[in-house]
Amino acid sequence: MQYDPYRRTWEKRLTRYFSWRWRIQARKGDFLQPNKVSTLLEAAGVQINKRIPSRTRERLETALDTLQQDGLIAAWQYEKWDESIADQKGWGRIWVNALIIIQPPALIKEQYQSIKRSTPGQKRIHSPKEPMEKMDERLGIQIRGIREQFQLSLNQVAEEVEISPAYLSHIERGIKVPSKKIQFKLMTWLERF
Repeated sequence: MQYDPYRRTWEKRLTRYFSWRWRIQARKGDFLQPNKVSTLLEAAGVQINKRIPSRTRERLETALDTLQQDGLIAAWQYEKWDESIADQKGWGRIWVNALIIIQPPALIKEQYQSIKRSTPGQKRIHSPKEPMEKMDERLGIQIRGIREQFQLSLNQVAEEVEISPAYLSHIERGIKVPSKKIQFKLMTWLERF
């Protein structure tokens, strides 16, 4: 994928940064380490517009949306970002410390699978014959069933598993496919019941 170095500088630089970061994280197999907004801005070679920080935020989000549409990232989302903060004065200083989770495309995960370090005693979450999509659908159904049975709110479960309520809702409805790290947390939570 080639981006115009003048009009798509953000996309070009962020793509380089993500490819480097995923290569570094491949050994651990943990691709969903959160990125600080300030780190992403630094990777793009820009600083936050202190007078109008919303311009910087919109441009970063546009760049991430473009990368997602072009298939260079699978998905992105803020982690524990409260949108009401953006209504306050000086929110830009808080925003640069916010975290964004960038999910790599399946192709990247497959490509780096060979260098992933296997840890002894690691549990296998699904059998090799079972398609990942089916396991994800069942996981969401199981979580919703337990949650409703014990009258737990999305917020309560999300806080225990350390993910956002919106993300948990997407998992329950089968809209989002959780990472292996999140799947492990959810399976551990399910085992308690």
